[in-house]
Amino acid sequence: MSEPGYIMKLDDSVIHKIAAGEIITEPVNVVKELLENSIDAVADHIQINIENGGYGLIQIKDDGTGIRKSDMPLACARHTTSKLHKYNDLRTIGTFGFRGEALFSMSCCAHVTITTKTFQEEYGYSAEYSDGKMSSDLKNIAATEGTTVEVRDLFYNNRLRLNARPKATTDAKKIYEVVAKYAVTYPELSFVLSSNGKEMLQTYGGSKTEDVLKLLFDIEDTKSIFTLSFSPYPNVTATMFLSAPSFSSKKKMNAIFINGRLVQCQSFKHSIDTAYSETVGSGVSPFYFIILVMPQENVEVNVHPSKKTVKFIGEVEIGEEIHKKIKESLEQRRGSRPVMLMKERTHKTSQKPTDSPQIDKFISQISQKPAEDAPPLSQRDKARQMLGLPLLDAPSNEKSTNEEPEKHEEEERPIAPPSYKPPEENKPQEPQNFLSESDDEKSEVKNEPKVEEPVTQDLPKPNIPVENTHFSDDSDENQFFLPKVPKSVKKNTLNTEKAPKKSSTSDTRYNLFAELKYKPKVVSAAEQGMKTLEQLLTPPTVIAKPFRNVELQSVLEMRRNFTENSSKTLTEILKGHSFLGFCDISNFLISFGDGLYLCNTFGVVKDLFVKLILDKFQNFPQLRLDKPIDIAQTVSILGNDGEKAVQTLENNSAMLMDYFSISIENGKLYSMPSIVSNYRPTYSAMPLFLSNIVNNVDWENEIQCLSTLIDEIASVSSPIPDDGNDKEVEMKLMNQIGSLVLPVMKEESFVASMDATESVMKLYTAASLFDKFNQ
Repeated sequence: MSEPGYIMKLDDSVIHKIAAGEIITEPVNVVKELLENSIDAVADHIQINIENGGYGLIQIKDDGTGIRKSDMPLACARHTTSKLHKYNDLRTIGTFGFRGEALFSMSCCAHVTITTKTFQEEYGYSAEYSDGKMSSDLKNIAATEGTTVEVRDLFYNNRLRLNARPKATTDAKKIYEVVAKYAVTYPELSFVLSSNGKEMLQTYGGSKTEDVLKLLFDIEDTKSIFTLSFSPYPNVTATMFLSAPSFSSKKKMNAIFINGRLVQCQSFKHSIDTAYSETVGSGVSPFYFIILVMPQENVEVNVHPSKKTVKFIGEVEIGEEIHKKIKESLEQRRGSRPVMLMKERTHKTSQKPTDSPQIDKFISQISQKPAEDAPPLSQRDKARQMLGLPLLDAPSNEKSTNEEPEKHEEEERPIAPPSYKPPEENKPQEPQNFLSESDDEKSEVKNEPKVEEPVTQDLPKPNIPVENTHFSDDSDENQFFLPKVPKSVKKNTLNTEKAPKKSSTSDTRYNLFAELKYKPKVVSAAEQGMKTLEQLLTPPTVIAKPFRNVELQSVLEMRRNFTENSSKTLTEILKGHSFLGFCDISNFLISFGDGLYLCNTFGVVKDLFVKLILDKFQNFPQLRLDKPIDIAQTVSILGNDGEKAVQTLENNSAMLMDYFSISIENGKLYSMPSIVSNYRPTYSAMPLFLSNIVNNVDWENEIQCLSTLIDEIASVSSPIPDDGNDKEVEMKLMNQIGSLVLPVMKEESFVASMDATESVMKLYTAASLFDKFNQ
């Protein structure tokens, strides 16, 4: 047996770095802490400069009270502060800072310089800090009243965090959002934010919250937002700026401030989202700014290392009142956004339900010799009964089948409920658009002899229990629709409907589904009209969704950004390329003009998938996995908390399903989006995909959330080198990419981003190859 380890006190430097890692995780944390320090210092003007997304430089300059000369050696020491003297002060603390850890943490992971001057001093002072201590002499310096803090080379001593940093623009956007939120909440102050010398934001102070809100969020229509002010709880006031149903803005973000402190509150967010979904409709991403003011003794601020969450009295009651007020106000403004309601289909009470051409076609495809005994029902009524349609009032006879169907006016009629109900334990998946015609068939009918047809009546969804069988087609065409009726069958149907029926005294009873009995058989796409009924009712691998127009401004903005940041040269090459073949799963060769190009499969395909995901957002067909994936078990492969992963994903499962067709239920992943028709990814990196969306997605930030999800979905759907370990899988995947994925690049709407330029390398030109052969 191994001996137990000895308990030892950690070295101070280790303790300091661990503590710093909890508070400062990215540049936006530095900006937020320094911004709050400036507000605590009663500043009127705050100027923020950043470089390289904040990793190169973060400089915040204010005109506040400054720091005394005697306090400069302790400015970055741990647990030193001028805002708190004893623990009980936390109950009434009115400042942002109280622990004395922010500047200390910055000095442990960056190079910090502080320059300051108070109104009593004749000149200012400047010093550099490292690991909480002053690392340089205190210098006298000419300075204006206030404090300037410079944080350079963030995470210079933590290569892992430095190498894992996102693009500079991503961090710059996060910083912009934080500064904008404080600028709205503190309209009396002046804020200026610059990135790499370019101004991103400026407010002038002395304004109203509404004015700053409209300025920073490009709100021109005053009716786009509305304000609610009320008291949701004793001694609590709430001021809320909310989006009207018709609101549209390129910059959409949300914020909750409690006593001037920016916090996250899931219960409030849920109350607001629920109020909008119940009133305006699902899929709406509301814009809101909530400013709550309550007695400080009712708020517990010492809850989270970064102070992003707080506890306060009456949280549940306040959330319920917020939900109630928002819902009432939205209902009053509902007229500003038209809601399309489904009309009930009505018919004249004097009219009998008549047969539609679909039934005639259905019967014409099932030609069966009559049996001996006389049937109590006609063929037509038997078919209607089996499909759940109402029977005709009188029994059908030979004469009735010869008569032309009764003409109907073009008006809406009700659909009768199906007469068959399945047992409870075998709940069905309901097929949609059963028996439908295609446009090309309709055009062919025009060339046939004119036949007076009745107005068709929609057939109901038959409640027939279905199960997954091994003959499910993998094609996108195999959706919940009955495939096309062959032209020959359609012609025969039209002809026989007008032909006189031969007189017969023999019985017409027969087994309607005798010839529909399932026989294992591969049916090609061209013969889909000849599929058996069991095949038609089998749940497909790919399930289509009704098309919806995308209204999320964040997605529309991402589409524009992708197009604006595209490479015209690479787009031209990939659009006009000739595919030559694969070197292996990781690389393939193409030619364009007189050039030969080597392409990295993952990089090129992922870039294409990002574009397609943006184009197909919230309209993906649903690609069902052969076997559901256990989320907890999968993420545990990489050492992640399975229960946390399941909880996080199930809490956001509705959004994932609505936007990306990702189905999550009972801790399992059932489906992914179908990005390219008939393309089946291997999902070899599924453990990494699930871990990344659990750990890296900011579910509170719409743009960051969707951007990360799109990037991760594109990555997990793209081929990776590990796919080459299995030669059979590799060959199948290469065939799919060559025949299904790469041809998509030749479409008119295709563009390649600048990121993809690193994945394509020009090897030779025809002239250079000719020279080499001559040598």
